[in-house]
Amino acid sequence: MPRRAKTARRTTRGGRKTAKRSSGDRFAAIRSLFEFGPRTRLGLRCVGWSVLLAGVLTGIFVGLPHLEERRLARELQSSAPLEVAFTTAPTWFSIDPDLQEELHAAVAMNISPDQRSTGIATGLEAAHEALAHSGWFESVDQVRWVDDRRIQIDATWVVPTAVVHGHIDDELMDVVVDRDGRRLAYAFDPGTARDLPRILRPARADAPSVGEYWGPDVTAGIRLHTLMRDRPWYEQVRSIDLAGFDGPRGLVIRTDDCSIIWRTPPGEHSLEEPPAEDKLKYLDTLESWRGRIDPHCHGGEIDLSWDVVTYRASAE
Repeated sequence: MPRRAKTARRTTRGGRKTAKRSSGDRFAAIRSLFEFGPRTRLGLRCVGWSVLLAGVLTGIFVGLPHLEERRLARELQSSAPLEVAFTTAPTWFSIDPDLQEELHAAVAMNISPDQRSTGIATGLEAAHEALAHSGWFESVDQVRWVDDRRIQIDATWVVPTAVVHGHIDDELMDVVVDRDGRRLAYAFDPGTARDLPRILRPARADAPSVGEYWGPDVTAGIRLHTLMRDRPWYEQVRSIDLAGFDGPRGLVIRTDDCSIIWRTPPGEHSLEEPPAEDKLKYLDTLESWRGRIDPHCHGGEIDLSWDVVTYRASAE
């Protein structure tokens, strides 16, 4: 009959006998106290990753502002001259150093040394406002930094369209206006601006301030110049006379030797006179037959404001 193996026992102080354990058994028992189940291990891993991520984010939020401050400090130490570039500058701007200097100053004076940074928009806003009120732009679309020493400007420029004979500080000048009849900051000695059509004797004899509209008569004169400028005979036109604008004569075309009464401004309709296109065709016919739109006028006038064109020997 099999026998059960005897177990070594020891007696406690109370006389009770217990099983005798080895040192290996004690270590295993202690280790079992620190062993975790699968859920506990997963939770500890999540906590660890969360702590690591929090540390990384803290470093970013603390470190990036410091790096940005250092970058701005380097830019603000730039001593290079400020460059101002207009992306759509017209030819007449590129050949006018005085105007270039004027508009450069309008930008530079609004950018203080401590604002020369691609990260600062305050100076750009002030420069935008200055350019918008300079009288040289129909609109200023964008003013932006290219880098810490270059500013780029996207804008729609005014278009010099005609000169109006008027007074500036009691001196008669040919004053430049844009296509809407607003005064620009250019003026010439009378008769010297040969590339621009001329308008004489407006109701407002004194030129308005730069950027202001001159008046409805000047705007009407510009529209008539615009209507005629593609005609082959347009080079014979010397000016539009506005002296009778509010009277029966209306707009009058001046050539070297004749006054041609046009009367009603283009775009406005009058039952008493033929359409603008009929007037143009009549002048086309004169040019085709006689080589000029004012043949044999000799200082007189041609009246286009009636269905039957009339000639008069002498002007007003």
